[in-house]
Amino acid sequence: MGYGISFVRRLERDVPWRRPPVVFLLPFFLTACALTPLQKAAMRGDAEEVRGLLDGGADVNKPNLWTNSFPLIDAAKAGHLEVVKMLLDDKADINARDLKGRSALMAAAAGGHAGVVEELLNRGSLVMTSDDKGTTPLMYASKSGNKEAVRLIKQAQDKAKSEASKEAVWTPGGGYAAPAAQAAAKKEPEAPSIVSDVDHPRFKLPERPNDFALVIGIEKYSGMVEAQFAERDAKAMRENLLALGYPARNILFLTNGQAGRASIEKYVESWLPRNVSEDSRVFVYFSGHGSPEPTTGDAYLVPWDGDAKFLENTGYSVKRLYSKLNALKAKQVIVAMDACFSGAGGRSVIAKGTRPLVLKLDSGANVIGEKLVVFSASGADEVTGTDETQGHGLFTYYFLKGLSGAAKGSGGTVSVESLYNYLSPKVADAARRQNRDQSPQLMPLNMDESRKSMPLR
Repeated sequence: MGYGISFVRRLERDVPWRRPPVVFLLPFFLTACALTPLQKAAMRGDAEEVRGLLDGGADVNKPNLWTNSFPLIDAAKAGHLEVVKMLLDDKADINARDLKGRSALMAAAAGGHAGVVEELLNRGSLVMTSDDKGTTPLMYASKSGNKEAVRLIKQAQDKAKSEASKEAVWTPGGGYAAPAAQAAAKKEPEAPSIVSDVDHPRFKLPERPNDFALVIGIEKYSGMVEAQFAERDAKAMRENLLALGYPARNILFLTNGQAGRASIEKYVESWLPRNVSEDSRVFVYFSGHGSPEPTTGDAYLVPWDGDAKFLENTGYSVKRLYSKLNALKAKQVIVAMDACFSGAGGRSVIAKGTRPLVLKLDSGANVIGEKLVVFSASGADEVTGTDETQGHGLFTYYFLKGLSGAAKGSGGTVSVESLYNYLSPKVADAARRQNRDQSPQLMPLNMDESRKSMPLR
């Protein structure tokens, strides 16, 4: 008793489980092989690796060749909010679609990730839209069972409908689209772009693989006024550090939503100590708001999610910063802060109803140890300012101008002392033209000669 060969061949052809396992696994292998390093990091939610890849020039809008999925869609699908913010800040296409017409918003809604849904909606994701099968973000959210995601999307839909023109038409996979003439009429003229002479350095020093930098620029805060040009400051600082020989892979670059309190604490207190060696130079830069704690007078850096009313819980103490940096194994640590702590305006904030107590301000100078050199933008009772024509804070502009060569001393190098001697009068003169005072500070006050002569370039 037996089966004919033709029957066996038909069985092999028609019954899937009779096929070799590789036939079933092939699509998964192809998908995995087509993943970009950025996609893999985005899927894992590895914010540190994502930041390094983006800083190293990874294409934020490069899709998976097999599924046409994008890093933003992958991060949204997995609910990795911090990575989603990073990718959006790096100009990820918020409305990009995969092969099935699904967007990042749909992916987040399907997973019930309300925080990611809210972020995407706030950043302008299309909500009145559908995938290739006609499934809308609201349908995805409803299937997930997450009531908050449903509420957010319904709210966004109601707003979109109220703002839509009566002539707008529904396009499956696209959303409501107003007529071209109406859209053109509503389009606001683009603001002229600002180009500064310090944005792109004209020098390049050899790379020093043991040097590390943390660059923070917070312009748009979650719950307070903007710090004008802070993000541009940070970008220019990063470019100049690259020119000074800091490797791109060793520069942590945090802007806006990436620079929450937890992130700052993590990178100062864990990432730097884990990576820095005895041969390292470390550079820490902060551009954004500072604030004085009214009862103690302690100075705080204000993270993206900081609250001036609860600085001890939401701010990052300058004293703590100095203490952690001084404990590093590094041979040299430079800190530059384009923030002020008077609470009287500029890049300084204070809780509503509280008066600035500048006479009590404790800037943390007493905890600066033997390794640190600190450049700060202003005195305790002053506010910082900006240069509108250059698109930078005054302190940052002249700091970078000096590093570019304007502060070279007689030996042809830019040292700590020569940079400060160039920077201080330049900022003071520019501030006086704005009818105010701003005096950059160099600490510690009793700095020894070896630190004063320390070469920066």
